[in-house]
Amino acid sequence: RLAYRSRIAHLVKSGMIDNAVQVFDEMRHSSYRVFSSDYNRFIGVLVKESRFELAEALYRDMTPMGFSLIPFTYSRFISGLCKVKKFDLIDALLRDMETLGYIPDIWAFNIYLDLLCRERNVGLAVQT
Repeated sequence: RLAYRSRIAHLVKSGMIDNAVQVFDEMRHSSYRVFSSDYNRFIGVLVKESRFELAEALYRDMTPMGFSLIPFTYSRFISGLCKVKKFDLIDALLRDMETLGYIPDIWAFNIYLDLLCRERNVGLAVQT
């Protein structure tokens, strides 16, 4: 597992995100156990690199396997998705957070509300 983590970290630092995704997938399908911390860290990397489609795909793949994000990672994900206006996924993440008993941090929530208002979706902003 440590070898996988080291390879992923090196690839990310080198800007080779697609290769890092391949190594993460190798790790997931190997006999090594993927920890929640690995999952959260990698989602965070994908969000930081604005690779939202990959982050969403990983989120969709890992959730049925019992993995969940920590509140901090949810907030980073939501903040990043606001940049690309992915309202459906943001709403799904907020619902998932609520189901888990998590509350988004005020920073991410304000970014989302601001986006809703700028997009003239005040009705949804008020409901949220």
